[in-house]
Amino acid sequence: MAGNFFDDPVSVVVDALRTDPARGITAEEARTRLAQCGPNTLAADEGPSRWDILKGQILSPLVAVLLASAALCLVLRDWVDLGAILAIVVLNATVGYFQEYRAERSLQMLRGLAAPKARVVRSGASELIAASELVPGDLIELEPGDLVPADCRIVSAAALRMNESALTGESTPVEKTTEPTWLDGASLGDRTSCVYAATSVVGGRGRAVVFATAADTELGKIVSLVKKAEREQTPLQRDLSQVGNTLLLVCGVAIAVVFLLGLLRQISWSDTGAQLKTADLFLTAVSLAVAAIPEGLPAIVTITLAIGVQRMLKRRALIRRLSSVETLGTASVICADKTGTITRNELSVRGVLVGDARPVAIGDDGRTFFEGAAQAAPDSALRDVLFSAVACSNVRSGSGAKDPTELALVSVARAAGYHEAELEERLPRVRELPFDSIRRRMSTLHESPDGYVLLAKGAHEVILERCTRVLTQGGEAPLSKERAAQVEAAATAFAERGMRVLAIARRPVHRADVDSDLADLERDMSLLGLIAMADMPRPEALEAVAQCWNAGIRTVLLTGDHIVTAQAIAREVGILRAGERAVTGSDLAAMSEDELASQVDQIRVYARLAPEQKLHIVRAWKRRGAVVAMTGDGVNDAPAIKEADVGVAMGLSGTDVAREAADLVVTDDNFASIVAAVEEGRGVHANIRRALLCLFAGNLSEVALVGAATALGLPVPLHPTQILWMNLVTDGPPALALATEPVNPDEMRRPPRDRRTRMLDGSTIYNVVYQGFMLYLGAMLSLLYFYDGGRGGAAASARMQTGVFCTVVLSQMLNCLSFRHDEKSLFTTGVRGNLRLAAAIVVSIALQVVIVHWDFVRPISRTVPLTLDEWSAVIGFSLLPVVMVELRKAWLRSRNG
Repeated sequence: MAGNFFDDPVSVVVDALRTDPARGITAEEARTRLAQCGPNTLAADEGPSRWDILKGQILSPLVAVLLASAALCLVLRDWVDLGAILAIVVLNATVGYFQEYRAERSLQMLRGLAAPKARVVRSGASELIAASELVPGDLIELEPGDLVPADCRIVSAAALRMNESALTGESTPVEKTTEPTWLDGASLGDRTSCVYAATSVVGGRGRAVVFATAADTELGKIVSLVKKAEREQTPLQRDLSQVGNTLLLVCGVAIAVVFLLGLLRQISWSDTGAQLKTADLFLTAVSLAVAAIPEGLPAIVTITLAIGVQRMLKRRALIRRLSSVETLGTASVICADKTGTITRNELSVRGVLVGDARPVAIGDDGRTFFEGAAQAAPDSALRDVLFSAVACSNVRSGSGAKDPTELALVSVARAAGYHEAELEERLPRVRELPFDSIRRRMSTLHESPDGYVLLAKGAHEVILERCTRVLTQGGEAPLSKERAAQVEAAATAFAERGMRVLAIARRPVHRADVDSDLADLERDMSLLGLIAMADMPRPEALEAVAQCWNAGIRTVLLTGDHIVTAQAIAREVGILRAGERAVTGSDLAAMSEDELASQVDQIRVYARLAPEQKLHIVRAWKRRGAVVAMTGDGVNDAPAIKEADVGVAMGLSGTDVAREAADLVVTDDNFASIVAAVEEGRGVHANIRRALLCLFAGNLSEVALVGAATALGLPVPLHPTQILWMNLVTDGPPALALATEPVNPDEMRRPPRDRRTRMLDGSTIYNVVYQGFMLYLGAMLSLLYFYDGGRGGAAASARMQTGVFCTVVLSQMLNCLSFRHDEKSLFTTGVRGNLRLAAAIVVSIALQVVIVHWDFVRPISRTVPLTLDEWSAVIGFSLLPVVMVELRKAWLRSRNG
């Protein structure tokens, strides 16, 4: 029975739905329709199961490489290596699983937006039923505070006002009426004859007939869009897939090279001196390739992401998926929802025009008053305007009223000295004429010490035309054309800044007229002034937007609000600059996908948007190669949140639908927290890159060393057990400590990384090769120093392997200090900024000394004790790579000025 009834008269709607606008349908008819249409519920998205989370941790290329390595160890009966590799796989999966599972549990605590009950009229009797039992044709009653349970056509309304921000993004309450909306293609925010599921009543009362339930509602359609939106692999997932494939290729090449060189040279294994058979040679090559894989990399990546999650949580950003941590750091565009993200989602008075020509500005704190640039205390004239506005309102202590306009009036009046009890004692209300969307004003009659007085507030043009006098600095005076023009100019200036303008007026009432119709008394009034209010930007938003600008991140404002309001907010916070465009949803509807993609980088503000249009904007940016973060709190934001590379939902004001679609939930609803999360994401990417450089450069040097020794006919310089020791014990802790590196202050002064750039790009590969070659050079010199030409037998060979082993370990430890920054000298960065790294290096070197000199472990480590002179030689060879890397940094600094 669902249809678009916003442009149909009430009589047509009730006939189409076969219902009675006064008595509703019968209970028997409701049961029949419930059987036909089903319950008024949406299928809940329970999120990923525990198995899904665990499976996501295991099924990755890097883990596949490790499992393949474990299988080869099983074939070789290398139980030590097998146990170590499986331990790494379990650690990686465990850390990732518990991090994402905890995020899901935290999200469960944020859920709860629902309309469990509804007041329905059946057979003329009002009753409270479960919202799930509503059917098309049901007549429901609406009162302040109610959450609308379904899409409905209004059949009666008394000053009915709705908060539709969850669905449309418009923060200002919408006035509803029974009159059809005669507007072709009217957006949800313009359909004043209907109310929609997930919106709420903020004022007045009404009755409405249900015409759509469950999946047929506008809310249901948005949920359907969310389910259709597809997630792509994150940049980090693509990078790790590339790394895994590269490792598989490198391992295959290493096996082939070592095996073929061994066949050519028929090398001698240093422990036995015996000629290797072909089968043994192949197994040796496989063992070397398996041991050369950086087994700790998956766990280091996972732990780095988990550390990033904890850091983000401290900055009020809850990550649901680990891989999204790094993705957020690559964001080049943030599509920000205005209401609740850039702004506070609450109206505040920003300015007052006292009388005809005295403007007063209100500070951002809502308590400070300014005339010109000077702070001023509220005087009697200003208080008269504000107190009259509050007296002509329905906000009372304990009344439960939640009209944002009236709450804003009370807030600023209190700052000017308003006391409710005093006002009610001085101006007790006699009766009122409520606000009406047709009249666009409200009037109240009060008894005062000087007699009776009528107070009125409403749209400024409506009030102004009913005034004949105006408050001036010299008292009341006739409202001349010149004075009226001054007031109109002030109202226009307020409106151009995106503010809502109210006019306040009064007139004395003779006792004989007290019982007259108040509408007849709304004439010959005196204008007290204008009050301008707006949904204020968050104080942190301006700085956060500027930070994005400096970081090369484009901020785009998306809202269901009016374009004038959106432009004003965007200019105020720095999103909309000279030469940039603002468009409406109707402008967007006239564009093809190709046209939008070609113009999207010129548009900074989108207003009066439908949910599917936000989806088109995200896709247009992605076609331009941008990494898009989409923020929002409403149901209308959910499809675009799901489609974006990183979806961001609000934790406080956000709806369940938005939070379910998001990768990140901001727990304080603050745009600045999103920018802080971007900064942490960039730090995570930099730390993963540092750890990757550290591990790959070390492993490349080890493979190159063994390959070169094989090609030159030298003994194998490292035993596979020693290589595994380096990968797990001496490489792992320093690389992990690099992953805890604090975020570089320069990170948010650099442009974002291109989504097409891989972690193993040309620059990274060059760094790996250069630093790996320097490490290899130091190790090769050590090999030549300790090698005695084969004259000393097995003992001399063991000493040579021990010397090379210690040189490789020590040089990699010292080189970790150089990895902290690509250009800054280690003498500049030092170790104070990362004491964990210093501790990891000290512990790793201490462990190296232990396995060289402790008799109990030497049979396993295949080492012999070194003399003081030999340790001096090891230290000298270990410093060579550090010196060469620092010389290259000095050259880079000189080249880059």
